[in-house]
Amino acid sequence: MTSASHFSRRIEQSAPALLISSVTDMRNLIIILGHWIVHAYGIISLTGFKELWYLSLVPAPAMFYILTAQFTDPVKIHSD
Repeated sequence: MTSASHFSRRIEQSAPALLISSVTDMRNLIIILGHWIVHAYGIISLTGFKELWYLSLVPAPAMFYILTAQFTDPVKIHSD
């Protein structure tokens, strides 16, 4: 939820714009890395260092938002 709320505040919601602003803006980069650290801590606390491959899922929420943001534009929603 924290990644989604962070990304949703960006004006430009295209995947390239979200990726570029995430890497070039130091504030955004620190916030995303903070989210990833908390996510990794949660995974480690649940698995107890037994299944370390789960750590590869740490960036998944951010990547999911970036890849699917183009499909959630409220202007494109038509109410019948």
